[in-house]
Amino acid sequence: MHAAILKIDYRRGITVRGISRRLGLWIFISSVLCSVSSYGQTPTPTVASDKPTPQANKAPKPAEHNKKQESDSSIDWGLTANVILVLFTGGLFHATYRLSKSTEALVKGANDTAKRQLRAYVGCDHISILANPIRGEFLIRNFGQTIAKDVQVRLAGAIENVQPLTSFDSGILKCKTVIMPGEAARWDAPVEIAEHDVDLLSQGIGSIKIWGRVDYEDVFGELHWTTFRFVSDGGRATDHTMGINRPGWKTITCHEGNDAD
Repeated sequence: MHAAILKIDYRRGITVRGISRRLGLWIFISSVLCSVSSYGQTPTPTVASDKPTPQANKAPKPAEHNKKQESDSSIDWGLTANVILVLFTGGLFHATYRLSKSTEALVKGANDTAKRQLRAYVGCDHISILANPIRGEFLIRNFGQTIAKDVQVRLAGAIENVQPLTSFDSGILKCKTVIMPGEAARWDAPVEIAEHDVDLLSQGIGSIKIWGRVDYEDVFGELHWTTFRFVSDGGRATDHTMGINRPGWKTITCHEGNDAD
């Protein structure tokens, strides 16, 4: 998962660098066009008030006529350059907008990655189905790097013999607590069983199903949940997780009922 996240962030970084290069090119071209648009334009000379005004019907000299044509040509070129400059300025604005959006997306992606790496991850670390009395024993652990707050653990269990179980409620609320990073806590879920069900189990008929749900809040204020479900596979076993021999059943994970947000 981390490799995929890094790959996405790398692609976003390439996008930002590409837009930055295009933005620099826009600025360079705009500067050149500004210089071109002002090239060949001379300020209009100021005529003193005490000088006589030229006669309107006086024929222009050839040199003055050529100078006027050059001036008109430079004005036309300057107008064209200004139009192009306006278009390039619009492109510059668009490139700047795209750069800001790409940078915003890159920052958001980095924040989401940090949250995923640092948040709490609470789940079932170990499960045992024990006898005398029949019960499920759950070891709930915080696998994340930060504290899990407002942890609510719900557990339940039942016998499945002739009729398969179709309803799995949330179970009984066992606690509402806090689990530190790497810390684990253990809870039991009693299984109500009739005498004839005990006889069937001793004959290898039926199974024991136990399940649960954990709801919790991480340090970023976001809510999460984890569900789990296990079943005995019919064979008897001895549990050694507490350092003592405890009779019970072999336990496997169910195909359904195991999920997380």
